[in-house]
Amino acid sequence: MIGGSIIGGSSVCSGSTSGLLTLSGYTGTLLRWQSSVAPFSSWTDISNTATTFTSGVLTQTTQFRAVVQNASCGIVNSATKTVTLDVVSVVESVTGGTTICSGSTSGLLSLSGQAGTIVEWQSSVSPFSDWTGISNTTTTYTSGALTVTTQFRAIVQSGSCATASSGSTKVTVESPSVGGSFTGSTSICSGSASGLITLSGYTGKVKKWQSSVSPFSAWTDISNTTTTYMPGVLTQTTLFRAVVQNGSCATANSNTTTVQVNSLPIPTITGSANTCVG
Repeated sequence: MIGGSIIGGSSVCSGSTSGLLTLSGYTGTLLRWQSSVAPFSSWTDISNTATTFTSGVLTQTTQFRAVVQNASCGIVNSATKTVTLDVVSVVESVTGGTTICSGSTSGLLSLSGQAGTIVEWQSSVSPFSDWTGISNTTTTYTSGALTVTTQFRAIVQSGSCATASSGSTKVTVESPSVGGSFTGSTSICSGSASGLITLSGYTGKVKKWQSSVSPFSAWTDISNTTTTYMPGVLTQTTLFRAVVQNGSCATANSNTTTVQVNSLPIPTITGSANTCVG
C-alpha cells in the first residue's frame, strides 16, 4: 500500500490559502486529509476525500498529508507537504529628511522596523505623484546633489508577500542665497548725510549691512536687516553692501554702492593791500 505524495504548495503570504494541493501516486482509498502546525507533533483531520485540497486562510506554517487505506490493509499516510508562511511585508518610515541648499546631498536617510527584504528605494519630485526607482537595497541611503525638493521612501518585500512602501521623508531644497544689487551711486560734500540706499534683486533675508572706507580692505557690520539704509553724516568716501542668507544656504554679499565724499572748498581772499603814507 502506497500513501503517495502531494504536489503544489510552497511559500505563501500570511493570510493566504495553501493554494491547490494534489495527491498522486497512491494506492487505495483516500480517507481524509490532515493538517499540523508547529511543533508538528499532532494532526487535525480534514473531511476531504478528493485528491485535491485548498485550505482556508493560513496564519502560520502548516504541514498537510493525506490518509489512504487499501481494502482491508492498514492505513498509510502520504508524504507531507509543508506550506511555509511569509510574514506580511511591513515597513515604517524613512527618517533623516532635512532642509538643504541646492546642490547639496540629502544627508543620511535611514529605514528601520521593516519585515522583509529591501527591494529598492524610490524618489519623487513635485507634484509627488510618480516615483523613480533607486538601486539601493540597504537600510541607509544618501542621494547625489539635489536641485529640487525631493521625497524618498523604501520598498520592502517579505518572501511571496506583496511589496510594501515605507512612509516617505522630504528633503527640502532651498535656492542659493543671492545678494542682490544697488543701482547708481551718489556724491556728497564732506560732513553731509547720504540719501537713502535701497537693495533689490536679492534672494533670502537681509542679515546685516556693512561699510568700508579706504583702503576698502575691511568691512564694518551695520545692524540693519531691512532693504533700505540711510547713512549718517560722512566725512570720507564709503562703500556699502548688504549680506543676505536664504535658509540653510551660505550667505551672499550684494554688489557695492559708493557714496563719494568730496572735500569742502577752501575759501580764497582777493583784492589789493593798502599802502600807508608817511
